[in-house]
Amino acid sequence: ELALSAGLVYHLQVPLKLPGPYQLRVALRDVAGDRIGSASRFIDVPDVRKGRLTLSGLLIQGVEQRVGQAVATGDADDDTRDAPSTLAVRAFRHGSDASYLCSVYNARRAPDGLPRLETEARLYRDGVEVFRTAVRNTIPVPANTEPLVGGVLHLTDTPPGDYVLELIVVDRLDKKATRAAQTIDFSVIR
Repeated sequence: ELALSAGLVYHLQVPLKLPGPYQLRVALRDVAGDRIGSASRFIDVPDVRKGRLTLSGLLIQGVEQRVGQAVATGDADDDTRDAPSTLAVRAFRHGSDASYLCSVYNARRAPDGLPRLETEARLYRDGVEVFRTAVRNTIPVPANTEPLVGGVLHLTDTPPGDYVLELIVVDRLDKKATRAAQTIDFSVIR
């Protein structure tokens, strides 16, 4: 029942020898109901060896509000989560919050070893930009090999519908102010 309402998140590491476009295909069989289903998605594996600023895939999930703190939902052991707003389903209730995150590869580093990145998020509905965050500096985490960037979308004024989130990252230590962008689609429901 949980997989039907919240989707299924399956972690699999596949070593790839070459960058480029790939198609990922998945098939599942329900042993109890003897039903079979499948899904596929195209993914693009960037060539990080070329040294260009590159972003990983963008992740988005619901944020549950608890007294004075925000907790990301999507943990299978958390019975209080809002089932539609998981990593697999990406459907968020109107008025809720959604957190987004990705890794940054090949960011230049200052003498202190930390990158100087700026991020901006844009939200589109039917190809039209409906919201844009202010450009902001990231707060680097020294322990991470690759910097993580992200934020939280407040879906209070966002009517139900299908949306695309675009995250843009600029490397301020690069003389050309190199940019990279990544997108992910999601839905807002009542």
